[in-house]
Amino acid sequence: MNNTKKIILEKALELFSTKGYDATTVREIAKEVGITQSSLYKHYKSKEDIFISIFNEMKSRYDEESSKDSIHITNDSLSDGTHFSAMNRETIADSVINLINYSIDDEFVSRTRKLITIEQFRNKEISKLYTQRYVDRMVDYHKTLFSIFKEKGLFFAPDIDSAALQYTAPIFTLLGIIDRESDKREECITRLRKHVISFIEFYSNGRL
Repeated sequence: MNNTKKIILEKALELFSTKGYDATTVREIAKEVGITQSSLYKHYKSKEDIFISIFNEMKSRYDEESSKDSIHITNDSLSDGTHFSAMNRETIADSVINLINYSIDDEFVSRTRKLITIEQFRNKEISKLYTQRYVDRMVDYHKTLFSIFKEKGLFFAPDIDSAALQYTAPIFTLLGIIDRESDKREECITRLRKHVISFIEFYSNGRL
């Protein structure tokens, strides 16, 4: 991505997150960047294209961070199943918390997540993106992961789908609290660690 395209995304994200997506015009974005509207269209064909690019940039940053060995939560739950089955519940909790801390501390990722959370109620396409990214993708990933654990004799939930929902819902609930009330971050991280460890201990019968 060239420097102008990067600046357009950053300025657009600032405007979207303060004024709202629908209330922000391409002309305003171009003005903030310091270019003409016609020049902006050389890089992005529409406001929707800018928003999708912001979303994809956030996803790219998140996936790059989560692919690191210290965290190792990727889109590939099949390979992750082997990786996680060799870890204990404390180490798994550390991996989850590392990723949560990154999603809070990286300003671009954090601001985009908050923007999507708000705009899902105003825009149907953004609503679909939110569901795909923060519900379907995460639940499906953990369903596959827990199925692998079950095949290895490490996970004993009778209903994998319900277990995936039980696991992911508190994570996003606590992340939402941190987004709204940053002073509760430490408390929520502590509760998150307890949730991850308790969940794994319960469904693995202490084998992880």
